[in-house]
Amino acid sequence: VDAKGCPLDTDKDGVADYRDQCGNTPMGATVDTRGCWVIQGVRFVSGKSDIMPEYYPILDRVAGVLRTVPGLKVEIQGYTDSKGSLKLNQQLSEARAKRIMQYFIEKGIDAGNLSGRGLGPSNPAATNDTPEGRAQNRRVELKPIQ
Repeated sequence: VDAKGCPLDTDKDGVADYRDQCGNTPMGATVDTRGCWVIQGVRFVSGKSDIMPEYYPILDRVAGVLRTVPGLKVEIQGYTDSKGSLKLNQQLSEARAKRIMQYFIEKGIDAGNLSGRGLGPSNPAATNDTPEGRAQNRRVELKPIQ
């Protein structure tokens, strides 16, 4: 709690530290209700890792945030919904992370500051019981690395 009695938000992402599951997000990063840096609005078609052109402006804004913090190392984490086999979902999540990483490299982000990791259906952001929830789980998150 700060001097005014408000919960602390150390990384100033709008999510109080006591609720923030993903601290240390850089200024300008868009976070979800968990405080995690999710590339908001970018979704993947089930079973695909292609980036649709309508998502380029969103990814360009994220690249802009990455440029504001030179030297920031980020792990790009790809996720899937729970449909399909674990093996297929692992491969798909890795392909999604690598495709986003390649996009950022093409936009001038230093490849040495980026790593990609597929996490399959682990750590869902929403329920896998509805089509809407599954769509939210087909996502990419960015995790700043110390």
